[in-house]
Amino acid sequence: MKKILITVLISLISIFSYAQKIVADEMQDDLRVVETSAIVARNFTDTKVYIFGLRGYSYNTEDVDYTLIIRINGFSNISENSKKVLIKTFNNNVLNLSTLSSSNNKYNLQVIGNHIYNLNYCIFYVPISENDIITLKSGLKKLRIELDSGYIDKEYKKDKVGEKLYNSYLLIKNQFKYVKAPTLESNF
Repeated sequence: MKKILITVLISLISIFSYAQKIVADEMQDDLRVVETSAIVARNFTDTKVYIFGLRGYSYNTEDVDYTLIIRINGFSNISENSKKVLIKTFNNNVLNLSTLSSSNNKYNLQVIGNHIYNLNYCIFYVPISENDIITLKSGLKKLRIELDSGYIDKEYKKDKVGEKLYNSYLLIKNQFKYVKAPTLESNF
């Protein structure tokens, strides 16, 4: 009995730890923006940490445009813009996506002992269709981001992103079914 109770408790904890949630639901003029929590996909030995997110935009609740956000921590010295993103799924489907924009940032973190650590990261914004998100449900196997000077590759042995991005898509789609209450500034 004790083993069953512990197994159930651990299962519930693991389910809730992987749950995606809405982190932003905002109105900017007539544009509604809904974003889900980030998905960290890394191995213990990775020097570059890949973080994925999904954002939905809509001027009305019927037509929603989606943007895949790819953030790479530990990635420095990029002054160029990203051109394309190729994603291969575990079903060997290849998604050929064009990037909207990219940005680079650098933080200086000071910790105890006056030692300063630098955190460099780059963010890529990639418009993605609903059909492409559904295709990603089978799992993200390989990611390639094209730059002016070459490309960045990341390969996964098991799916860490695809199913979670699909769940984020379902959350955003469901969130747009609810009408957001008007703000003080709307229609002013």
